[in-house]
Amino acid sequence: RCLPTRLEKLNVLLPWSEGSLTLDMRIVHASGHKLRADADIWDAEGRLVLQIIGAEATMDSALVESFSQRDLLVSPSDPQDHVNS
Repeated sequence: RCLPTRLEKLNVLLPWSEGSLTLDMRIVHASGHKLRADADIWDAEGRLVLQIIGAEATMDSALVESFSQRDLLVSPSDPQDHVNS
């Protein structure tokens, strides 16, 4: 499982609408629990519409359990107390 942690650069080259998109992803570096990749996204007409540079993620099987929990842990105080703190 994978948790996105950083995106160096996102280039939106063309607007796109509904329809098929093709993702071409290149893994630049992978070690331990870290992954770094670049990607191009193409529309159905073969036009490059989006470039992702330096996408980083943490990979760990424990993420499955962490994100499968449906309960949000909130302290007994008013949850609004935590907004912008």
